[in-house]
Amino acid sequence: MIYNRIEDRLHTDNKKFKAIKYLFFFLLLFWSAGFLFPVLSPSFTGKPFVNQLLNYNYSIVCHQSESSQINFGNAYLLVCARCAGIYLGALFIIIIMLFNFLKLKLSLMPLLIFSAPLVIDAFAVRFNIYAYSKTIAFITGLLCGAIVLIYILETIENSFNLLYKRKYGLQ
Repeated sequence: MIYNRIEDRLHTDNKKFKAIKYLFFFLLLFWSAGFLFPVLSPSFTGKPFVNQLLNYNYSIVCHQSESSQINFGNAYLLVCARCAGIYLGALFIIIIMLFNFLKLKLSLMPLLIFSAPLVIDAFAVRFNIYAYSKTIAFITGLLCGAIVLIYILETIENSFNLLYKRKYGLQ
């Protein structure tokens, strides 16, 4: 009887965690669609109000330097290459995690390995060791965005498990 109650509770917690994954997916999809909007719909962003609103929203999180933005013809993304990589890397990994293709129990080492290229690239560009490369910035952003989201989701899942264990005295 108790075993069935515990199994039912674990199933409910897995559903809650799956709902959180879907929430992250839709938030990242919405956020990514916003900075991709000038490329996806060039005619609509020609409206001054929409352009100003989108530029303002993304200026809060990105410097939006035109020299570091990825362009497609005359349309520029609303964030720099590194930020675009971070957001798209997180979006890519959440899609993989929604279908349970990725189940990891991570240590600190993967976070350091995948984040180090972004940090090294940012400092190297800042201290003029080499010139800024949109491609390198985008790739390092992809790596960092993916691994950071994995850690965020794992932390949330571990928090659910800890709360569950405390609630039912299973520690």
